[in-house]
Amino acid sequence: MAGGLMINITHMTKLKKIAAGGALALLVLPSIALAHDGRDEWGVGASIKEKIRLAISDSRHDDDNDEEDENKHKRQVRGMVTAKTASSFNVKTKDGTVFTVLINNDTKIVGPFGMGLTLANINVDDTATVKGVASGSQITASMVIVTPKNTHPAVAKGNVTAVSGNTVTLQSQNRGVVYSVTVNTNASTTVQTAGGATTTAAIQVGSKISAKGLWDELLNVLNAIKIRIF
Repeated sequence: MAGGLMINITHMTKLKKIAAGGALALLVLPSIALAHDGRDEWGVGASIKEKIRLAISDSRHDDDNDEEDENKHKRQVRGMVTAKTASSFNVKTKDGTVFTVLINNDTKIVGPFGMGLTLANINVDDTATVKGVASGSQITASMVIVTPKNTHPAVAKGNVTAVSGNTVTLQSQNRGVVYSVTVNTNASTTVQTAGGATTTAAIQVGSKISAKGLWDELLNVLNAIKIRIF
């Protein structure tokens, strides 16, 4: 009996060792499979390698998306328009960088003092301030503010001394210096009074007005966008 007992214990000990060895083999099996030369002896190596390959591929794909998203950011640039197409224009900044500005249906294009414009109103040599989402050298514009070449925004206030057709002459002063300003109006010029909207016909000699618009640097006249009669 004693001998039989020892045989059983020894047999059980051997079984435990075999079981432990099997468990150890299962633990190291994945790494062996990955290091294998491609022959799938255990029936699991190929699937593990494939899963890791796909995981690495997905990870790289996600990283690419992250980098692409990081490269897209809100930006504002200002420069001169150098070229234009049916849906975009190029703008060159002071440091020589050229951006392609993409225009879509959501892009708001305005002139000084909020005058509504379209892409057709943008011309080469105009100055453009662009706000939008940049990706490299391209900007998808949300807003474009355009100032025609050889002009700048200006405001003139004073008393009307003459009216001739679409031209109004103001007498204004600055720090005691009296001078005259020629103001041109057109069909797009809006006129306001304390009582509401009116027309340029309401502008008379003796009227006190404020005119906002674009100063023509070549002709030295103010092309009015908005006029207010006080």
